[in-house]
This record gives sequence, C-alpha cells and structure tokens, in this order.
Amino acid sequence: MKFKTALAIGFLILAAVACKKEEKEETSEYMSGGITIFLPDFVEPGYTIKADDISDDLYAGGNEIGYIVQDPYTGDRDTAAAFKYSKFLPYTIPDALGSFEFICRGCATGYYNASTTAGYTVVDPKMNGSIKGLGIDVTKDSCTTGRDGKKYYFMKRDGLDWLMQNVADESLGKPYNGCTATTDMFGHFYTREDAEKVCPEGWRLPTSEEWDGLTAGEIMTDATLNGEKMWNLYPEVKITNAARLCVLPCGYAEVDEEGEYTFKGFKSYAIFWTSSECDGKPAYKCIYEGMNEITTLVASDNKSFAASVRCVR
Repeated sequence: MKFKTALAIGFLILAAVACKKEEKEETSEYMSGGITIFLPDFVEPGYTIKADDISDDLYAGGNEIGYIVQDPYTGDRDTAAAFKYSKFLPYTIPDALGSFEFICRGCATGYYNASTTAGYTVVDPKMNGSIKGLGIDVTKDSCTTGRDGKKYYFMKRDGLDWLMQNVADESLGKPYNGCTATTDMFGHFYTREDAEKVCPEGWRLPTSEEWDGLTAGEIMTDATLNGEKMWNLYPEVKITNAARLCVLPCGYAEVDEEGEYTFKGFKSYAIFWTSSECDGKPAYKCIYEGMNEITTLVASDNKSFAASVRCVR
C-alpha cells in the first residue's frame, strides 16, 4: 500500500509568459491535462525525488511540449523534452531544514504554461533535531526498550511510570500522512485493536481514570518544529508541561473499511487511547489546543479510528 501525498492541480495556471512569447498574447490557449507530483509532506535530508514521482497528461494540440523543473533552493530552471531527461532529476533533498516547494511546468508555443507545486518540509527526526523544547532530558530521564528495540524515555507520576513519548512501533499502525520521516517525532497512529499490542513488555495502556487530575496545559509542551511553535497559544490554556508528559499536537486519523487512513487535527489535537470503555465502546482522551480540560470521548469501534499511544506500568 503506497502512502504518499499526491499534490496535483487539475487545471492550468496562467503563467506570465509562454516558452516562446507570441506576438499576440490573446491568441494563447490552455493546454489540456495536468501535472501530478507524488511527494510526502515530510521528508528527511537525502530523500530523492525521481522522474517516476512526476506524471502528466498534458496536450497542446500536437505541438511539442517542453518540461521545466525548478530547483527549490536555487530557483534555477531546466527545460527538457520529458521530465526524465531533466538534469535536476533525480533530485536529492539537501541537508537544509525547513519548508520548500518543488515546481514543475509544461510549456508549448502558443499555450499558457501548465504549473504544479508540491510543498514539503525537511525534518531531522532525531531527539533534539527538528523538535526543540520537547522537555525530555536525555542525560537524566530514564528509558526503556520497546518491543521494536526503540528506546522510550519515561517519568514517574502517582506511583506509575509513564512514557514521555508516543509509541512508534512500525510493525503496526501508520505514521502521520504516511510520512515515515515523522515516525520517531510523532509516533504511529493505531486503531484501538492495534494499540493493545504495541506497549513495551511489562507496560500497558492507561485507564481513563489514570489520566484524571491532569489539565491540558500540564501535559502540553511548548515545543517547536523547525523553529515554528506546534501548539497555538490560547489564553484559556497555560502551557507548562508541569506533569512532564511532553504532549505534541499530532492529531488523529479516521480509518475506512479498506484500511486507508485519513489524517486530521495536526497542530490542533492530541488524542490518546485508554484501556477503558464507555457503554461498550473504546474510550480515548482528547487534548484540544483551546481547552484546558482533557475530555473523554469514545470511538464507534476498535478499527475505524486511530490515535497515539502512551503506556504505563
């Protein structure tokens, strides 16, 4: 199953000039078709954009079409007879964190340019990489090993050890929007069925009651992603991370009958599974950016909703 974000523009964008400027611009026409770029929302340095990641069905009345690829960092352009012949492809993402745009165009004499832009963010998923201010002290906080061999930091609260990071077991669940670059930053999103299987050995999902007594501000951390704050600031919520659970607004996902994940609420919500049920339905905890109260909600079943996982012991 392929999880990439397909950013396509099905209509043609008017460019300032065509490849060869006509004497009478009013005679220019629009090409039919469009260009599609398959590119994840988040990538790591070294990710390669290949010619196979770009497709088009442009038609210019039988006229020859030139294909333009623009370097996201220098702005330089290269025109070729096909995307696969561009000197910029394959294109390897440089080691520069931030948000960028990959732009491709088609041009033909007597026609307006067709243009498509794919936005992406380059991240360093390591601890203290793109995410700053998480609140974990790697020199002092204890860590445990997950079923997948990954290390997770934890803290103690009311006689329980709590993981300070979202579980990121890649054997189950999905990363945010299918972007594997986010796995170690945001963890995976699991259905309730899978959430019961991914806690480290000797750990378990917390009950709904074990979350009680906390406020949203006490568990939210004022972290940044590539220098931009992740939580929006509201006067109703004072972010302190006093409970040191280091919660980020990673969102949630809805899962259809075919197992496709649709991600929502990124940078607004943090959702965590509990082991509790309400009227026979699985309960989860919801943290919303504009509310200091942590609310308890229920999913309709164990398979159609995906959330983050924290574990206790």
